[in-house]
Amino acid sequence: MPDLTPPTAREAELIVLIAQGLSNKIIAYELNISPNTVRSHISNIMRKYKLRNRTQVAILFMPQINVNRLTPLARPR
Repeated sequence: MPDLTPPTAREAELIVLIAQGLSNKIIAYELNISPNTVRSHISNIMRKYKLRNRTQVAILFMPQINVNRLTPLARPR
């Protein structure tokens, strides 16, 4: 079962930008970090919530894409 704890503030920022369909390069520019750091954060998010790709990240959080109150949805079993 995935971790149901809310994402950190940085994870929430990335999730919002992923959900907007931005590339790692653009996310890096927006957050003033390197593309390698973006990849690392995304990998951590996917591992934490047991997701396989960016699309799943966006879908999991899409209904609640308010950066101040971002929490993962419980997935059906």
